[in-house]
Amino acid sequence: LPPPEKPTIADALFIESTYGDRNHKSFEESKLEFKKAILETLLSGGNVIIPSFAIERAQQLLCILKEMSEEKSLPKDAKVFLDSPMANKVTAIYKKWSKLLSKKCKKFKKHPFEFPQLRLVKDVEESKQINDITRGAIIIAGSGMCSGGRILHHLNTESGILKTLF
Repeated sequence: LPPPEKPTIADALFIESTYGDRNHKSFEESKLEFKKAILETLLSGGNVIIPSFAIERAQQLLCILKEMSEEKSLPKDAKVFLDSPMANKVTAIYKKWSKLLSKKCKKFKKHPFEFPQLRLVKDVEESKQINDITRGAIIIAGSGMCSGGRILHHLNTESGILKTLF
């Protein structure tokens, strides 16, 4: 979505600043780093697992992956899975109100949440089947903090990252 409007006056102001104690890379630098990580992982024969929040973050990631698809840097045989019931519902709302999207997501010829590699995962069984894919998958799943949701069955599989790390 576009940035929120700045308030002109307030009696009190509460700000969440989990990472407010450091300077961050620009969006463009972060996007380049993200694209590089995606491509390095896919080209080396791996899968990408992205824990994501369902509202705004998942859609932001889809816009970047759509950009990669359009510029043909995302391999044609890659499969992008949005594996979150809430993210799928929110994405449908974003699609319905696409005129309100940020300029970054409005620049595409077709809708930013539609590209050949994208699959919206509908149910738990379909989600579990993704784990049979040994290479070329990009899995965006809830929850962003890896504390619950479908991301856990991608991390806990036989070949999953948690098994590898621990």
